[in-house]
Amino acid sequence: MNAPSPNRISAIAWQVLSPVAAVMALISTVESQSTYYTQVGIFGLWSCLGMISGVGSFLRATWASRIQVLLVWIAVAYFSISGLLIVSYLVSAFINGGVANPIHSWAIAALVLVVGLLLFYHARSKKRQRSPDSENDTSIPRHGDA
Repeated sequence: MNAPSPNRISAIAWQVLSPVAAVMALISTVESQSTYYTQVGIFGLWSCLGMISGVGSFLRATWASRIQVLLVWIAVAYFSISGLLIVSYLVSAFINGGVANPIHSWAIAALVLVVGLLLFYHARSKKRQRSPDSENDTSIPRHGDA
């Protein structure tokens, strides 16, 4: 039996995991209605682009990997900025003595930063895989090639 190719696994992962971003926005508990709908729109767009790039990756389209790298960099920025904001809030609250459960709060901040760092590593490895030599490789059949 043949093992599925990494390209196919990546395509399935993008199609299955991209809707999680939209679900994250939908279950958000922000107070402002405008912030909620803005976040639902942005995360929904990210999710749709992820699913479209998953289909493109499944069809071996050359544009799919570019979209996926862009989406991963957006996720890196989101998680890194969120983690740094949580840490800055915790430092400020710790100085003022207002942290109710510091271990729990620091664990959340660390988890968000770790996710950001993992996505950063993934984005850097994807960028290295897309070297100019691999773009000119004619041994790999691509969508639209005769």
